[in-house]
Amino acid sequence: MKQIKELKPDELKQIYKTHVKEDFPRSERRPYSSMEKMTNAGKYASYGYYDEDSLLAYACYILTENGMYALLDYFAVVPELRGRGTGSEFLQKLEGILPAKNGAFIEAESPDSAKSEEESALRQRRIHFYLSNGAVLTNTKCLLFGVDYNILYIGRTDDTDPVPEQLHCAIEDLYREIYRPVYGRLCKPYVSEKHSPEKVIFMNMCMLCDGDQVLALDKTGSSYNGTTFPGGHVEAGETFSEAVIREMKEETGLTIQHPVLKGIYHWYRDGLHNVGLLYRADTYEGELKSSEEGQVYWISREEYEKKELAAGMPRVLQIMDDDSLTECFEEIKPDGSFLEHLF
Repeated sequence: MKQIKELKPDELKQIYKTHVKEDFPRSERRPYSSMEKMTNAGKYASYGYYDEDSLLAYACYILTENGMYALLDYFAVVPELRGRGTGSEFLQKLEGILPAKNGAFIEAESPDSAKSEEESALRQRRIHFYLSNGAVLTNTKCLLFGVDYNILYIGRTDDTDPVPEQLHCAIEDLYREIYRPVYGRLCKPYVSEKHSPEKVIFMNMCMLCDGDQVLALDKTGSSYNGTTFPGGHVEAGETFSEAVIREMKEETGLTIQHPVLKGIYHWYRDGLHNVGLLYRADTYEGELKSSEEGQVYWISREEYEKKELAAGMPRVLQIMDDDSLTECFEEIKPDGSFLEHLF
């Protein structure tokens, strides 16, 4: 049975020796003596996520003296469980037990100051992880010991989100308390001037079902080849539902009714956030016909999964089948390969 346990000093010391030293570089590790001192003073809280006696993940927070806010100091999942939803599960469960009345702040190294595309992609993935689990990106950043951080905030679900000015003041107070001797010199919170919306392209895809059969599309003649489901881009002025109905009509000749949004599949490329909306429909009318996008045909679901599927389709099918999954983020690496992360 999985459970969260607040760590005692000796338990924290053991995790520090066996995990923190492996999970974080020397430059990011505070001395254990500092953690122990803050724990004894009631200013540090540490938690382990266990399955029976096996450690799954751990988190450490610095607490403000007034108990209003916390700052996430360390958060890590054991290596063999990374990318399998354990971190999301743990972070969401922590909200109910964290001894901070107004929630917690999270530091994430800024992608803007990364020295390589690979490092920038890694930082973006870390930020996306927290955003996918209820955090919001504040307009405050902090230059801390020469490293530029974005500051995220994750509050209580029963609270109204504070306005940006309130969060900025709270962050200043928190850093002033934690880093009092060097505040203003080596610790400099500031309001980011770059806080503009990103550029997004919306697309759609629909799994049309008829009994135990699904409508397949063999995509050819483009960079995206293989067996997939029909779909396309959302055009200006369209609602998402209107767009998927139009695309299905153009690519299959069929008019679908009542498409249901099952989840999203998204990725970043060339400065654009590409968001694919995944739909399912079970009712339609019209006569089936293929288009220049490729051949469309009915096939059993079992036979469909044996086809040479287009990139990303196995994860799409997982989202279509599992109501607990609503999102897949595709991380594109500098060498062109990619990793998929389900939420």
